[in-house]
Amino acid sequence: MFEKYLITGATGFLGRAVLAQLRDTKAEIRALVMEGDPLARELPQNVRVITGDVCDEAALERFFEGVNGNACVIHCAGMISVATHPGDRIYRVNVDGTRNILKFCRKCGVGKLVHVSSVHAIPEKPKGTEIAETTTFAPELVRGDYAKSKAAATELVFNAAERGLNASIVFPSGIIGPGDIQGGSFTSMAKSFLAG
Repeated sequence: MFEKYLITGATGFLGRAVLAQLRDTKAEIRALVMEGDPLARELPQNVRVITGDVCDEAALERFFEGVNGNACVIHCAGMISVATHPGDRIYRVNVDGTRNILKFCRKCGVGKLVHVSSVHAIPEKPKGTEIAETTTFAPELVRGDYAKSKAAATELVFNAAERGLNASIVFPSGIIGPGDIQGGSFTSMAKSFLAG
C-alpha cells in the first residue's frame, strides 16, 4: 500500500471503479478533475479534488504537491475516439498529457505509475497468427488516430521504465459493467443492440 494515490480521469468509468477499490484505504486520495465536470460532486468525500487536466502543468504542480516515493499514480485519463479524424486534441491529451504525467512522476520520484493504455496500441498480427506479449509500440505500427495516440503514449511509458521509473501498463479492450453512467462505447453498443 501507498500513502498517497493520485488518479487522473477519476470521474470516468474506469477512474470511478479505481476509486471504489480504494474506498477503504487510509491513504490520501487525489483526483485530477476537469473544470466544470458535473461528476466531480459524485466523488467520495475522502477524495481531494484538484481541478485541471493532464495538459495543464500548473494543475499538475498542485496535483503532485508533496508527492514522493510513497505515492502511486494511476493514469486513467485519456481521450477515446473511433472517429476517422478526431483532431489534434486526441494527441494533446493522450500523448502530451502522458508526457506531462511522466515528467512529474520522475520529478517527484513516485513509487509507482500505472498507465492505462489500450488494446488498440498493440500492433495487429497477420490473420491466424497467435498474439504474444510485445514491448514494441509505435504509432506507425497501428491504424487510426486513437490507436496511434495510445501507442505513442505507451512508447513514452516504456522508455521511462527503461530509465528507471517503476511503471506498469494495462491494455484494456472495451470496458463494460455496472456504473457506466456516461454510456461508453460498449454500453451504447449493447443498448443499441438490445433495442434492435
